[in-house]
Amino acid sequence: MVQGYLTFKALVGKRQVSLPVGSSLGDLLAFLRVDLGGPFEAATYDDAGQLREYIVVTLNGVHCRHLLDGINTLLKDGDQVAIFPPLAGG
Repeated sequence: MVQGYLTFKALVGKRQVSLPVGSSLGDLLAFLRVDLGGPFEAATYDDAGQLREYIVVTLNGVHCRHLLDGINTLLKDGDQVAIFPPLAGG
């Protein structure tokens, strides 16, 4: 399941996504980029087509930067992916 939070809640919502076996976290983001189109793409990708550095993507509660294979981590059935916009506070 993939779920968007804060401003991504309106873009992504909460949805089940079926991808081929052997798909990675990056494959999921690429699928959402095509499936959701312009607003999602503009919010998550820079002009060079790279995931914006301030977007937080977690897999089962672990930030993708802390996963051994990062965005190339393979997904398994039942994985939970969360996407957050930039977080700020004070």
